[in-house]
Amino acid sequence: SPLYTDHYISLAAAMAAAVLLAWLYERGWLTRERREVLAVLAVAVCFASVPALREDTMYVHDVPFHAVRLHNLLDSLTSGQIPARVGGYSYNGYGAVTSVFYPDILLYPFALLLKLGASMAYVLNMLTITMNVLSALCMYIAAKRIFSDEKAGVFAAVLYVLCGFRLHRLYGSFMVGQMLAMAVLPLFLLGLWEVFFGDRGRWMTLTIGATLVFQSHMLTTLMCAGVAAAAVVCFGVKLIRERRVGALALAAVTTLLLNLTTLVPLATTYLSGVTTSVGTYGFVDLTHEMVQMLGVDKELGLAMILGLAALACAKGDELGRERMRTAVIFAVLGVVCVWMCTDMFPWSYVFALTNNFFEILQFSWRFLAIGTAALSLCAGLGYACLLKKDGAKGLLAVLAVAVLCAAPVIEHALSLEIMEFGTDGSPYMLTPEYQFEGTDLAATRSRQVLLEGDVQLTGYEKTGTHIQAHVQAENGGTVTFPLFGFDGYEATLDGEKIAWTRGENNRLAVTLEAGAQGELSVRYAGHMLWRA
Repeated sequence: SPLYTDHYISLAAAMAAAVLLAWLYERGWLTRERREVLAVLAVAVCFASVPALREDTMYVHDVPFHAVRLHNLLDSLTSGQIPARVGGYSYNGYGAVTSVFYPDILLYPFALLLKLGASMAYVLNMLTITMNVLSALCMYIAAKRIFSDEKAGVFAAVLYVLCGFRLHRLYGSFMVGQMLAMAVLPLFLLGLWEVFFGDRGRWMTLTIGATLVFQSHMLTTLMCAGVAAAAVVCFGVKLIRERRVGALALAAVTTLLLNLTTLVPLATTYLSGVTTSVGTYGFVDLTHEMVQMLGVDKELGLAMILGLAALACAKGDELGRERMRTAVIFAVLGVVCVWMCTDMFPWSYVFALTNNFFEILQFSWRFLAIGTAALSLCAGLGYACLLKKDGAKGLLAVLAVAVLCAAPVIEHALSLEIMEFGTDGSPYMLTPEYQFEGTDLAATRSRQVLLEGDVQLTGYEKTGTHIQAHVQAENGGTVTFPLFGFDGYEATLDGEKIAWTRGENNRLAVTLEAGAQGELSVRYAGHMLWRA
């Protein structure tokens, strides 16, 4: 295999972490209590990341797609597209608009690791570990702030990062979009809480959380929008009475403005004829049975259930009125989401009333992303009340229970098929991800340039989405390149813009007038409106 830079990157990251910890210790921030918190969270993250702590990586359902997605993203960035739109790696160099329909700003650092010479297995493992770190950190921040209790934050973070549902989807399918959204989802819940019940002056937290979710996974964004709408319906009177409507409006408008750079290209590309290719998989038929939620290592897991039981047994004076109200709200949200994932929920009636709207989510279990986040908050508070006098012993006890419950999931992940070190993502894709209707993807195995009429082509070079060649057409003709003709390409002849169309198999075709000759250049330029 090529000489990869994996170990050098790991060494640099370890040195940077050591310097940061030393600096925090010298500044007095790294107190004994904080060292205990960091140690517990580090153990939870490390155990959740065991399948990623090796040279090879798992090879499960979505790994090939995301490996190619990273290469396509890197091609976009190295061609000067910031933000990335169209890459020239997917479909054997014909290119894909994956970055337009599947926001990937959070993946930029991992694409750049490939540029630094890292192996694909290493990059995917680093992505996995990062998602685990973010899950623990964001849940800790959210729970600590919401309940004004550091222990609640630690317990919630441990439960969340070792949650059965999260680990099953991470290692069983490698659903990067949903897992990234789950990692930052606690910040969205924190932002909602701030606007409705906390400090309304912190409305920017909701903007940040919603933006991070949107830039990770659009289907999770739809569910979050549903949660926000439900909150408005349930607590609209409170919003008006306490003059919180302005904070909510500011958060909503700011979120929209921040994400226009993604929404506008998405809309215009969709209107140009590119399909979103959202498949249907039998939404109602794939609901869970309740027993799949409540086992020791199942979607919720025993550790979370015990924490919820502890919360149910907590005394009112231990919680306080405000924390009790907040815990009840999140518990109801979590229980409803869990219910919506099961065959006990009346989905057939809901589909009939909504004209199958929820089919866009593909799977009912997606609601568990929000459900497990909400219930982790509640269970963390339950453990904090139960073990408030036990100090470090209580932290270790909950950590041990959570680890034992997650162990079977981790063991199974280690037995899955692997992508060996040195293996890369294949650009030969046959799944119609964000393509024009009628495109024959099997034909992309040929990268031949088609010449029609009296056209001579010399000095042909293709680098990603950029093509350079010398053309001469004494009597005119057409050149069809091995690039899909997505909206935003620009063709020039000796620096002068010329028109292009979609030709055979939706490929980019340039028609040359009689007597045309010179340097023909094709590149992806996007639109001024997108950049504005």
